Amino acid sequence: MQQTNLKICDKISQLVNRPKRSEQVNKICRPVKVLSNHFPFEFKDKSAGLNIYAVSFSEDVPQDSREVISQLINLSKEQFKKAGLERFSIRGLNIWSPQYVKERIISEVTLDGKKHCVYLNFTKAIDFQYLEGDNQDPALMQPLQQAVNVQVKKALKDMGLRELNRLSQFFDPKSIDANPVKGFPLKVWLGYKTSLKLTSTKPQLLIDYASRVLSTQSALNFIRSFNQNIGQIKDELEGKSVLATYGNYRLYKISAVDFKKTPKSSFQLEDGKQITYAQYYQDRYKIKIQDMNQPLLESLDRRNPDKKFYLIPELVYMTGLTDDQRSDFGLMKELAYYTKKEPGERLQIIQSLLSKLQKQLNAQQMTLKSDSSTHAYIVQQPQLTFGNGRRLDADPTGFFILKDPVFQSAYIKDWVLIYQSRGRQDDELADDLVADLNQQGGRLGIKFDKPFFINMKGNKPQEWIKELQAEFKNGLPSLVVSLTDKNRDTSLYIGLKDFLLSQGGAGVIHQNVTTKSCKNKNKQSIASKIAQQISVKLGNPLWVIPKVKGISEKIMIIGMDIYHKLVTGKQSCMGFVAHFDLECKTSFSKTIIMKSGQEFNQAVGQTFKEALQAYFLHYGKKQLPDTILVYRDGVGDSQIQTLMQTELEQIKKVISTYTAGYNPQFAYITINKKISDRFFMTRKNNKSPYINPVSGLVVADRVTSKYFDFFLAAQYVTQGTCTPTHYQVLDNNTQFTEEMFWQITYYQCFNYWNWTGAVKVPACVQYAHKLAFLVGDTFQKAVHQNLQKQHFYL
Repeated sequence: MQQTNLKICDKISQLVNRPKRSEQVNKICRPVKVLSNHFPFEFKDKSAGLNIYAVSFSEDVPQDSREVISQLINLSKEQFKKAGLERFSIRGLNIWSPQYVKERIISEVTLDGKKHCVYLNFTKAIDFQYLEGDNQDPALMQPLQQAVNVQVKKALKDMGLRELNRLSQFFDPKSIDANPVKGFPLKVWLGYKTSLKLTSTKPQLLIDYASRVLSTQSALNFIRSFNQNIGQIKDELEGKSVLATYGNYRLYKISAVDFKKTPKSSFQLEDGKQITYAQYYQDRYKIKIQDMNQPLLESLDRRNPDKKFYLIPELVYMTGLTDDQRSDFGLMKELAYYTKKEPGERLQIIQSLLSKLQKQLNAQQMTLKSDSSTHAYIVQQPQLTFGNGRRLDADPTGFFILKDPVFQSAYIKDWVLIYQSRGRQDDELADDLVADLNQQGGRLGIKFDKPFFINMKGNKPQEWIKELQAEFKNGLPSLVVSLTDKNRDTSLYIGLKDFLLSQGGAGVIHQNVTTKSCKNKNKQSIASKIAQQISVKLGNPLWVIPKVKGISEKIMIIGMDIYHKLVTGKQSCMGFVAHFDLECKTSFSKTIIMKSGQEFNQAVGQTFKEALQAYFLHYGKKQLPDTILVYRDGVGDSQIQTLMQTELEQIKKVISTYTAGYNPQFAYITINKKISDRFFMTRKNNKSPYINPVSGLVVADRVTSKYFDFFLAAQYVTQGTCTPTHYQVLDNNTQFTEEMFWQITYYQCFNYWNWTGAVKVPACVQYAHKLAFLVGDTFQKAVHQNLQKQHFYL
């Protein structure tokens, strides 16, 4: 245990410290006060601590049997209490308690007719002061943090709440049927989420509202709805989560539907006995299985993938939504009442749990304070430049309307429009699309020449590709636009993307347009967006952002994100996008195909090296970037150390060995969007005094760590409560002040040309996501090298 703590200490010490905040902060930012959902936590007894006891057993107890060990410890609880441990929690083979007992505790218990000895030995004491700010000791924080979380969870359990899968989400079993969704076979289970956060000041208890969408039908009824279509059943169920309402209300992720197993099938218990699944559920849960011929659902143990669970479909319920349900506007509107709480309502729910927890924790000699006021800043928005040098300021929401000519005009010629012609109506639809593109694009400075029309009789991919190949013999066009009935998940769409974009294919920019969008009542507005998207794909920026004072123009900004498609067993795909200037006018992109579910990639170093080479060639072999910023999305707190030892280490190795004397300013920043941190602004309005933050809110005090991290809300949210983005700087040798990091990160959120406003993350990351999604969702191969410098993936 001591060796593990030293390793943790050594790893955490690698994190970088926060740079200085300069006087410039008040010139580019406006200070504000916000409320958060983080509440100061402390012990009444300032000298309180945690005593850790090691659990051991007599020789006849199998050390690899977690179930037997758990049973023996539970049977020993009363004897532990008699020995002086009145309050304690069990963590594997350790027991944590605020009480100190020096002497060895011996418990004799009987399990299945056999007598066993359980031994408890005091090993060490840890002072809770090591959770606070400057006192934080990396070697001690993890057990202390876990100990406090255990006490909070106990308090919530005493309030009648159940935790789902150790996710720190707590729900009331009595209210599981309390919120049916009117007109739909769904219900919403309402609850809370809590976690203890170690910050630069005191520990803070995060409290948030949580909800789970559940089906009112069992997984068995869901299976029956597909009329024994095994392929469809597997597609719809595998990768989904189900809720078991017996036992401890646990969530399981379905890895497979096993049609060879039924409740009549047998398996072996730990004691070696054979038992059928039906009998097991009868004995353990007093549940009689009704359908003895239903298939079983397989679920893998997260901690041990070799271990499998088998579930009875009639006993578990579907969770989440199907694709069809997500596209149902009426349903999503009904669900929004539960899932998208407005800021004032959400804060009221949070404060309601806070007051209840305060009473519970007070009885355990813990204090939870109500003050959540937090110092924050609003970063000044960038002034955007369009065609003819016209400048525009976005409104407080970070949104703007594109009406004037774009920054770089375009004349699109030598392009192909391919579509299925089943008669005059289809031909007119194709003609209307060209006319709308010319009219709407022309207003913005995007002109279209007349295309070469290819009309197809059918919609078989091989026939469309064959026709395009014949046309390409005369030379490659600048662009292929396809007009199809459906957009995604069709063999035609995937076939065209594969042929036009992948390595070994044609290497031609492709834009797909659906017939539905051409018939939409807002088709002119849609045509304007399509014209903009085509122009960007061909390398023409719509607007540019201003430079950030103090940051070199010889910069390379990199975004990385990963798309997983585990449902169908496909491989995962990493998108890597590097911009060679602050305005994103020039770029390099590449995809890396990975093993299914893999989060960290061993090929990042080579891809980064190729990006440096592309930069060098782009600038006529005269310069390399003197500043490199990397934004890496999709990384949780638990993955940071692995990331530092893989991807980050590879990039730094390339820099140090690329060429003699090369030493650019470098920063590596992780992005986490899946967080529960919330911030609320106040206004003088009696009906709704709490609102979402305006675009550009930065929080870097009180609720952040002692290392270098910050929260940024780049987008203004109009529905529900805003979720900010958390940025953590893992490596930094730049001369940037703290506010310069805020400013460049916020400015980059305006560089995404597929949206007229700020997006949630820097544009390079959003582009990397689009790239990874397109390739990962379609052909899952390398992209044609002709397209590496273009935003073909929009």
